[in-house]
Amino acid sequence: MKYPNAYAGTKKIYASQILAFIATVLTTAGVTVGAVVRENGTVTLAFAVPFAVLLLAGGVLNVISYIKHIRGAKLCAKDVPAFRKALVWLIIGIVVSVAKNVLESTELDALALMMRVMFTLSNFLGAYFTVCGIIEIAAAEQNYAFKAQADAALRHIILTKVLGVIGTGADYIINEFFSTAQSGFMHFLPYILMAFALLMDILFYLFFMRILKQTKHELEQI
Repeated sequence: MKYPNAYAGTKKIYASQILAFIATVLTTAGVTVGAVVRENGTVTLAFAVPFAVLLLAGGVLNVISYIKHIRGAKLCAKDVPAFRKALVWLIIGIVVSVAKNVLESTELDALALMMRVMFTLSNFLGAYFTVCGIIEIAAAEQNYAFKAQADAALRHIILTKVLGVIGTGADYIINEFFSTAQSGFMHFLPYILMAFALLMDILFYLFFMRILKQTKHELEQI
């Protein structure tokens, strides 16, 4: 095998994205339960426990996923230097995540929001440069069919992430500035935007996982 480290690293990254996908679903479910609690106006143990369990499970899986992605990128970088950029952004993401968690326990809302944005950006760039590394492998091996697949995957993850951020941003604006709106459409709009952002996140992970799976197959043949 020509790229043994890249193959082992890709397997780790693929596993990390499966965990990240599950974590996203669990976290969204937890947030949804929390929204139902707020909607009802009463906090009961029956609602509070599922909310806490889902968020905790999602958070733990996210941490495990991030660590696995870092370990995978580190392995890949031994064979393909392009993966070092992904590794750098993933490490930045860890630092930002710590800062985000600290700031969210304070009244510095603006800085906490900035850290959340930075964490989303670093997570995305970790995936972006991972696919760039895959493209570099395909180009080096002159496997142009596979390179075309990787190029398409890169475009798809960019599009889904941009649309997801737009949906999340619109949801934040609606909740921040129009939370008192009583009209039927404005009442349900945050839920529509939340569902849209979740759909974009799901598509992001599916596109990313598909190219990672294809990469494992291609590396086995080299």
